[in-house]
Amino acid sequence: MVEWITKARSGKIWLSSNGLQEAERLITKYIDYYNNERLHSSINYLRPIDYYKGNPEKILKEREDKILRAKESRKIKNKEYNLKLKLSLGATD
Repeated sequence: MVEWITKARSGKIWLSSNGLQEAERLITKYIDYYNNERLHSSINYLRPIDYYKGNPEKILKEREDKILRAKESRKIKNKEYNLKLKLSLGATD
């Protein structure tokens, strides 16, 4: 598609009816990806479909909760690892 766009911008492209249909298919596919899959930094790394038609506050709250749970889980695992390491080295507190 990039090659097609480059050629189109430089005026070096001749489209057959098949080429035009292929271009339309690729552009439609990209627009779908852009709106329904790609995360956008300007809207808090949400997909436009979620931001405009979904519930962005709920999604962001769920994301925040998930991060907090992951941090707590990591703290517990680190404490367990450090305790095992101390015991294996024969350290006593």
